[in-house]
Amino acid sequence: MIYFSDNVCNRSSYGLKTVQGMVDEYRGKYNPDFWVHGVDLQGYGTQQFCGKNFNLIAGWSEKVLEFILLAERGIGSLVQTIEAYEMK
Repeated sequence: MIYFSDNVCNRSSYGLKTVQGMVDEYRGKYNPDFWVHGVDLQGYGTQQFCGKNFNLIAGWSEKVLEFILLAERGIGSLVQTIEAYEMK
């Protein structure tokens, strides 16, 4: 799941669960390996997500989609991509 927010979603209000609470519930019922990629559009430096398979990204560009794919493949794929990068 890719979740776009300015992270105002960090608190529960009006009796609603936080996104973290809904993800925890979903993982418990359906898929413990479910990924969440939070894209913080404002960049306050706060986040609500914790645990494995969470990824917090501040800002946006089309490269975010490539990063998400690499993140889900594991830290090794990120390191390999960085090491293979040639400065032009």
